[in-house]
Amino acid sequence: VRLEQMETNRVKELDEAKTKFYTNITHEFRTPLTIISGMTELIRNAPGKWLEEGSEKINRNSKILLNLVNQMLDLSKLESGAMPLRMIRADIDLYIKYITELFRSVATGKNIILSFTPGDQHPVIDYDPDKLMQIISNLLSNALKFTGPGGIVDVTSAVNRDGKFEIRVSDNGPGIPETYLPYIFDRFYRVGETNSGSGLGLSLTRELVKLLNGTVTAESI
Repeated sequence: VRLEQMETNRVKELDEAKTKFYTNITHEFRTPLTIISGMTELIRNAPGKWLEEGSEKINRNSKILLNLVNQMLDLSKLESGAMPLRMIRADIDLYIKYITELFRSVATGKNIILSFTPGDQHPVIDYDPDKLMQIISNLLSNALKFTGPGGIVDVTSAVNRDGKFEIRVSDNGPGIPETYLPYIFDRFYRVGETNSGSGLGLSLTRELVKLLNGTVTAESI
């Protein structure tokens, strides 16, 4: 009876988490769509006044929607085993530096110091560039989002004592309470009630890392 009750509670908690997840996703879609719709109306009524600003906002929010859809599709492919690996052999540090530099303008706009510190080895190893791009981009986006002006976001890489290649993305933002840390990569989990976002990015990150036979963890103080 106790096991049945535990299973019932687990299913109930999962259903509640799913409901919150889909509610969050709905909000993430609704905001860009509302902006796109509003800007379209303004441009139609006063093109001379709103064309430039409106077009820029429509373009930016369209990309936000496309990214959400792509993340949902990628998670679906990963779950069904339909996402292939396309490995190359190259100096991975050069590629990590390239990815980090893509976020330079975002960091500068928020007055955040963004840096990449490679290890001494500069290892030539097998990796999938597309998957690595998604993994590091999601982690950097998250770090920059929750780091305030004047903050620091640092990417480091090194071969650890076990001979495994390790990438760290760290920041000096507000941090995450220790009780939440084991769950932040779960699909239907969101830290607190006030944080925005569906958690798709971190969930996708974990699945991509697993696909590359790696592990991902979070630490916070």
